[in-house]
Amino acid sequence: MAGVKIAAAASGGSAEIAGPPSSSANTVLKLPADTGAAGKVLKVKSANHSATNAELEWATAAGEGTTHISQWRQNANSTIQTYANAGNAYTILTANWEKADNTNGIEFTNLGTDFDSPSSGVFTYPTTGIWRIDFQLQWANSSSVTVTECYAYIEATNDDGTDWLPIGDGGNAVDAGTGTAWLTSQSHAIQDVEDVGQDKVRFKSVAGTNNATLIASTNMNNTYVTFTRLCDT
Repeated sequence: MAGVKIAAAASGGSAEIAGPPSSSANTVLKLPADTGAAGKVLKVKSANHSATNAELEWATAAGEGTTHISQWRQNANSTIQTYANAGNAYTILTANWEKADNTNGIEFTNLGTDFDSPSSGVFTYPTTGIWRIDFQLQWANSSSVTVTECYAYIEATNDDGTDWLPIGDGGNAVDAGTGTAWLTSQSHAIQDVEDVGQDKVRFKSVAGTNNATLIASTNMNNTYVTFTRLCDT
């Protein structure tokens, strides 16, 4: 079996990298441009590979636990309009996002390579993988009016925003007889991110019968999202 033998620096021994026992294909494995970090392993990139030609990259070994957690929150109250009041449209949360870094003096540090600030409300993932998304929207019925529904939607795209599809939603409602009330709507989803340039996520809402008020703060997670990378794609 043909291989490449590498001599030891001392004592006369060697190590050999050998080819497969039997193959008619000419296989190429392209190494990364750097040596990687301690504890990392080589894996085949999800893109740029074929049956006989693959590009390798450094990655966290499977089973080593969570590698990325990131929290973002709304930092200013805003209006969640009804579908009609918004011109037959949903209220997309395009602004007022900030990284959740401090909650009442208790420091929170995101884990792993973090998200960049969203562009017009669109979040771009820092790396590929299977991601869990947990979205809470806190809201109030302004002036004690009835709000027949207020939904927290998670929308995803796999074509860089050409098409958006809902992958999670949850809602709540309040009657005028209750008076002014603060409620939460929650939704959860899993997104398989194979291409960070194409697979993205955003958040939206809509109210029923009357507008609602989105509750937010720069010091507390009222309306917020938590991203957790679960494993490789």
